[in-house]
Amino acid sequence: MKNITKIFSGKKMKYGINSAVMTAAFIAILIVINLIVGQYPLKKDLTKNRLFSFAPQTIEILENLDQTINIYALYPQGQEDPFMKEILERYARSSDKIKLEFVDPVKNPTFVNQFADENTGIQQGAVIFAGEGNKRFKIVNYMDMLDYNYETQTFDSIKAEQRFTNAIVFVTAEKMPVVYFTQGHSEQEFAAAKQVLERENFQFKNINLYSEEIPEDAELIIVASPQRDFAASEIEKMDQFFNKGGRAAFLFDISSNELPTLEAYLKEWGVGLNRDVIIEESKNNYSMSQTMLIPNIQSHEITGTLKSNNLLMLVPVARSLDILFEEKDGITVNSLLKTTDKSWGETNFKEAKKGPEDMQGPLDIAVAIERENAGEEAKATKILVMGNAQFLADQYMSSAGIANVDFFMNSVNWAQDKKESITIRPKSLEGESIAFTSQIQILLYVALVVVVIPLVVFIFGGVVWMRRRHL
Repeated sequence: MKNITKIFSGKKMKYGINSAVMTAAFIAILIVINLIVGQYPLKKDLTKNRLFSFAPQTIEILENLDQTINIYALYPQGQEDPFMKEILERYARSSDKIKLEFVDPVKNPTFVNQFADENTGIQQGAVIFAGEGNKRFKIVNYMDMLDYNYETQTFDSIKAEQRFTNAIVFVTAEKMPVVYFTQGHSEQEFAAAKQVLERENFQFKNINLYSEEIPEDAELIIVASPQRDFAASEIEKMDQFFNKGGRAAFLFDISSNELPTLEAYLKEWGVGLNRDVIIEESKNNYSMSQTMLIPNIQSHEITGTLKSNNLLMLVPVARSLDILFEEKDGITVNSLLKTTDKSWGETNFKEAKKGPEDMQGPLDIAVAIERENAGEEAKATKILVMGNAQFLADQYMSSAGIANVDFFMNSVNWAQDKKESITIRPKSLEGESIAFTSQIQILLYVALVVVVIPLVVFIFGGVVWMRRRHL
């Protein structure tokens, strides 16, 4: 009996019992925490570029959903993309109106084919967003969710949230606004701009104002780089359109061609077109070439998000605009993009050398015009005029590093009286890296990881072992 008492009163037994109690308590705490986390699945986005965090536009749209949205992610069983799966599950967790389902397209071909186009079908990895009853739906293909860099042959950024949120807006929208592009004046086709409009849930159509009337569903008319003048009858149709609160965007490129009728009409709205090409000498305001402008962004509803997020635009080979008045007869003209005071408007297209006839900067590149119309329910007329259309070219619209898409869609949404654009920028996939400036830094880092840290752990473990050995 004394031996048993001695055993239980010994130091080793006390330490052993304490260790067992602490281990049991620790395990119990882990079980409780696990049960709590299971009931409330809280997750923290610790990625550098907040890849799994939603933009304010997405959060607002999800909070205001008033109908069920079915999301079908097409992956073979067990082959789901973990990255996209996490993003989609966050959509489902953010709103009880979102119903997420992973569908194996191999095992369920009949289900998938109800959404498929006869010619193209649906790719594996695509995500289908469908409204109630699956009557209205939109398909987002896997490659549409990522930006691929063909030079480096890598994925630069992820556009999943941008595509998913716009798909939700598409299937819940009552009608699709229509944007018309004028034809008949050798206008330029901008495929990238039309793709952006389609992605942002706009329809686009072409119109010849000489032979057609402006339809009632025209929300915006875009005149993109005209090379031939407008007829008087076309100007009259535009004027009637504006008198009813119509909206338009006139985008001009440098040209030796004169457009007297159209230019005279725009002067009535307070804007003149200068026949020049802008040369910029401020090194912070051009890229590679002095005609590849990085303009100073002015304060306006269109440019607000660009300024607040310190975004840059790239405007290649622009002509300057002349603001004839800032306010007159109910018309207000506001500058959107300006060059610096080190720029000038070169009127000699053959030689970039400043002369006495060239206009000194700062020069205006883009302006926004507004006019209130008579009548209690009459809409205000809104017109964008820009001395450049090439900012809409494919190479400038597809780059994640410049904000040409943002400016374009902000302008379209401004013309639509939308206070908040749902244009969501792609998120860079560039990871956090350690930059070494010398070979010594590399050797020190290797020594720290390979030698110092393991040695500290070994010494600490040895000390603990020696103390316990002498208990």
